[in-house]
Amino acid sequence: MQFDHCDSLDLLGCRCLPLSRQTARSLMTDLLLQRKKGFTCAINMAKMCLAEGNVAFSKTVAESILPYPDGIGAVLALKLLH
Repeated sequence: MQFDHCDSLDLLGCRCLPLSRQTARSLMTDLLLQRKKGFTCAINMAKMCLAEGNVAFSKTVAESILPYPDGIGAVLALKLLH
């Protein structure tokens, strides 16, 4: 999925948005104003490991309207991989 604010990146099989605090605030405001329905997903190491072997969970993560890195492991992985 493409977002106006930034491109999503693959983080060990999980789609993730590398957002600054300002960009995240702007994206959330836009989603609220558009009345976009969906859910957020905090991408952390546990979710990356679970998504790797679980197709249903991986699909759920992929359908999130706001997948964001959660925790230093996910943040460092984004910096190292991209």
